[in-house]
Amino acid sequence: MGSTSQLSAFGVMGRSLLILLRNFPVFVFLGLLLFTPVFVGSLIVGPGASIHASRVAVDDVVGAPHTELGGKVVIGILTFLAYYLVAGGVSYGVRQTLQGRHVPLVEGVREGLRRLWLGLDAAFVTGLAVGIGFALLVVPGVWLACLTFVAVPVALLEERGVVESLRRSRDLTRGHRLPVFVVFLATLAPMVLAGFFVPDLLSHLGRTLALLIAAHAQVAFALLGGIAQNVVYHDLGPATASGLSGLGSDQLV
Repeated sequence: MGSTSQLSAFGVMGRSLLILLRNFPVFVFLGLLLFTPVFVGSLIVGPGASIHASRVAVDDVVGAPHTELGGKVVIGILTFLAYYLVAGGVSYGVRQTLQGRHVPLVEGVREGLRRLWLGLDAAFVTGLAVGIGFALLVVPGVWLACLTFVAVPVALLEERGVVESLRRSRDLTRGHRLPVFVVFLATLAPMVLAGFFVPDLLSHLGRTLALLIAAHAQVAFALLGGIAQNVVYHDLGPATASGLSGLGSDQLV
């Protein structure tokens, strides 16, 4: 069962931003690394291809060649997968920061990549399920995203299997779905906007540069989302008993 205290979406986002700033070099390196397949795939698919799943819409692909449609679907899945992989990559740095410890660059990258591998199955299943939910209809995607929001931290920190992690995430977020939704929306919406508008707005700079800038914007909000997943887990999970969730912004500076 989740914590009986009310989760604060604003508190989660505030601490997530502070944690990102405190570990900026480590987290940005991991984020860019994880979003590289998305960026490369966007270049390969061709003009008009999105770097976010939300652009894989029915009216956008009707009549399109099968190769282009397949490419867009792959890009969308890769984007959602990267969003949840980021949560695994930053889990070590977030936990250490919440415990008041500074994480050196080399250590943060090394441990982030190691934990990323350990949580790969949970991130893959979660990202695939949420991505398909959004591709079919937005509401199922949002619902699944709220239920599975802390599945990756659970898999890593409690060493559970995929199914157990999903169930545990469902239990932890029960009674807190509204603030979880707010946190998810606060990180997903800017990612969507970056994927929709940045390449077109900056098309005068050249397609490659415009996609690169858009990808960097998406990485920033994906990092906030990944950090927030871990912060929410610490607020609702076993970490509450050890006082980690009691750390406020004054203790993170």
